[in-house]
Amino acid sequence: MKLFRIPREPKVYLDVVKLLAIVMVVFNHSGNNGYKMYLDVTAEPAHSLMLAFSAFIKIAVPLFFMASGALLLRRDEPYGVTFVRRILRFAGILAAVSLFYYWESLGKDGVFSLREFLVHLYRNDLTGHLWYLYSYICMLVLLPLLRKLAQGLRARDMLLVVIVWQAAQLLPAADYAIFRGAAVHTSYISFFTAAAYVVYPLLGYYIDNLQPEEEREETVYILLFLSILSIFFTCVLMHWRQGLDGGWTNSNREAYMGCLSVIPAATVFYGAKRIFSRCSAKGWLPKALFVLGSCTFGVYLFDPKWRLFTQEIRLALTPTIGLYAATWVQTLCAVLMGLAAMLVLKCVTSGLAALARFIIPRGGEDAA
Repeated sequence: MKLFRIPREPKVYLDVVKLLAIVMVVFNHSGNNGYKMYLDVTAEPAHSLMLAFSAFIKIAVPLFFMASGALLLRRDEPYGVTFVRRILRFAGILAAVSLFYYWESLGKDGVFSLREFLVHLYRNDLTGHLWYLYSYICMLVLLPLLRKLAQGLRARDMLLVVIVWQAAQLLPAADYAIFRGAAVHTSYISFFTAAAYVVYPLLGYYIDNLQPEEEREETVYILLFLSILSIFFTCVLMHWRQGLDGGWTNSNREAYMGCLSVIPAATVFYGAKRIFSRCSAKGWLPKALFVLGSCTFGVYLFDPKWRLFTQEIRLALTPTIGLYAATWVQTLCAVLMGLAAMLVLKCVTSGLAALARFIIPRGGEDAA
């Protein structure tokens, strides 16, 4: 009786990427205790190092989209299958998880209102971290089109997509440089590839399908150099905006974080592929990584809970190792707790499903 459907030769690097990304996601939600500590720490070089690392952390969501692109865009399935197995499924997950957070927000004396819940679901104002699921569903809606785009991609095409994406990400900085917040560029300057759920899945598919003969040894070093430049210029933009505004404000504390993430994300994704493609896909470790990688979605969905359950760890360690390091320990503990909980849940649900498949046919034969 098999509890998990594991591919014969799982792509180890995709599971490693997802596990790395979920750690970054949870840390990204740590606020001023970790991710945004650069706002409170002014002493150098600590301030610049924290700011640079936070800029690097922003590749988390791009990595998830890239892994989804590598997995989903290579498949060929009818529109109906995509709609039922993917869009409706994730829309149901979004509604169910949103209902959980809505019910929790009511407290003991709250009165459930279906209309109010649907309004919250429509506006996504119950918990901010679910924004990714809305974007993911948008990607699923466009999945048949993205597959056709991906399968015809060439190097020049992918380069054009990345350039257009990067230009669109830097337009807000150009707006502020010209108008100082008094105006922005016209909304008609818009590109459909300037959506994260378009560019990153395409990029993930492109890198995943690069053939050995298409790869060059210097690519990794070029990407590393460009990644360092991207993070450096992110820090420059952040300090430039802070200087113009006379300090950190609600509008500028994350103004350009993530706007130059495409190259660092591509570097980590490509580097993981190069490193782990040499590893054997057989044995227990690739299977274990695949199972853990499949649990990362549940860690993301209930991230506020995992961080709440582990906050005592941060509080206990802060006097000894400092708040920043303690937050990192809490982050790792929250991820491990989430992975363990999702693993148990998957074992239970998969076990019950396997047991049902075993019993029902047997019962049918007995009845006959």
